[in-house]
Amino acid sequence: MIGEIIIGGIIGWIISYFLPCKETLYNIYSQLFKGITRATGIHNVIQKEIKKSTTSIGESLRIKEFENYTEIPEVGYSKEKMMELLKKYFEYDSEKIKTKHISGSFYAGNPERNEVIGEATKLFILSNPLHADNCPSVRKMEAEVIRMTSNMLHGDENSRGMLTTGGTESIILSERAHYQNAIKNKGIAAEECEIIMSINAHPAWLKGCELMHIKPIIISADKRNALDFEEVQKKINKNTILVVCSAPSYPHGVIDDIERVATYCKSVNVPVHVDACLGGFCEAWGEAAGFNVPIFDFRNEGVMSISCDTHKYGYAPKGSSVLIFRNEELRNLVFFKYPKWTGGLYCSPSIPGSRAGNNIAGAWASLLFTGKQGYIDATRGILTTSKNLKNELSKMNNIKILNDMEQDTPVVAFTTTDLNIYKVSDCMNKEFQWEFNTLQFPAAVHFCVTEKTIGCEKQFMEDLNKAIDIIRKDPKNPKYNVWAPVYGMTSSLPDIDTLEDMVSQVIAQYCDVI
Repeated sequence: MIGEIIIGGIIGWIISYFLPCKETLYNIYSQLFKGITRATGIHNVIQKEIKKSTTSIGESLRIKEFENYTEIPEVGYSKEKMMELLKKYFEYDSEKIKTKHISGSFYAGNPERNEVIGEATKLFILSNPLHADNCPSVRKMEAEVIRMTSNMLHGDENSRGMLTTGGTESIILSERAHYQNAIKNKGIAAEECEIIMSINAHPAWLKGCELMHIKPIIISADKRNALDFEEVQKKINKNTILVVCSAPSYPHGVIDDIERVATYCKSVNVPVHVDACLGGFCEAWGEAAGFNVPIFDFRNEGVMSISCDTHKYGYAPKGSSVLIFRNEELRNLVFFKYPKWTGGLYCSPSIPGSRAGNNIAGAWASLLFTGKQGYIDATRGILTTSKNLKNELSKMNNIKILNDMEQDTPVVAFTTTDLNIYKVSDCMNKEFQWEFNTLQFPAAVHFCVTEKTIGCEKQFMEDLNKAIDIIRKDPKNPKYNVWAPVYGMTSSLPDIDTLEDMVSQVIAQYCDVI
């Protein structure tokens, strides 16, 4: 049985990695593998291993020191008790992250800025831009955040935008605009619409495709892990409603050849969206900070929309992203309108109806407090650290860099050539408090440098070398086996149903464990 799993896994990995666009071949093999595993009983073995791994993840999430609350109390707690509980929870989380070096996640490292943002969010805690007549200041702040971000991305006076709850909503709303534009203005049938994206594009694009029944055309990456331009040329057809570029991509921190793609797409009347959710507020200041950052914004005429998260390198509170369109006509296609509702005329600019005005106030406060020079200085520190890390890692014989070394982005992506990188990552976390993001196809990790980790190069390299030595001496130590089994299965199982079930079980642990 083990032999069948290994052989099947090897073939599945080859197909999934080297032939990501050969969907028919992959699906045939997936169905064949599914049939064999169920007929031979291997499926039950796989399910048992999945349950074991996901249960282990669930146990690691459990906070045993706290009382569990599963019922609303008969009588509400006093203010004093609530403040005591909140402080206890906050201090627990703070203690967890205080000594950690975390990839991304906590981007803002300026305590004074955080204090200002905290005051802004507290003042506007109950505001809602849905009721603009009652919250006129929030409406004004939102419009100003949009205009400041548009100007940062070299939009002109015709550009328009919106604030969203995060990168995923920005991406889905961009898809909606281009989808509506294709149907209403280009005569493309709704069921025929296609979006071209790299295998490295963010999965939020696939979420939007699933919601709107758009066909995703996923193409391979080139040698530098960027969107393959030649493949884009081959795949564009009369049903293409959008080509997606990243600046940079989440997995490997690579900026696609946006200038080349946008120039070509403009010539064939296909719009380009630049997903700058991760690094937009860093890369936008890279040139001013003295780094090599390709032009990724509206200076490329074929770029029709850009998503850019204020809650990452814009240092705003979580739940804040900006979506900018080149013109008003395209932006307005996002709006949902229903004028015949019994409750009155209904129109919503984004997916939610009610929105948190305090998040808008927090984003506005962050932009004004930080200022251009503040962003340039932060970007200089971040990109210097990232560049130094890549240079040091490239000197190691057993490390392979997955970034484009010619580009300066905050993401440092790498793998090991002679060890299980997931075990090295687990060791870095447990022994030295480094928290990486896990990648796959191929197995790798990345570290996203933030304000909080500027200047971490020396400690990073010292600890990485120690972790490599630990794993080399004892590669089977179960202590460093948190994510290795899970990602080991995703890379070896071609059965998409089993993989999706496994991922669902992992998510369920995060939702359910108390």
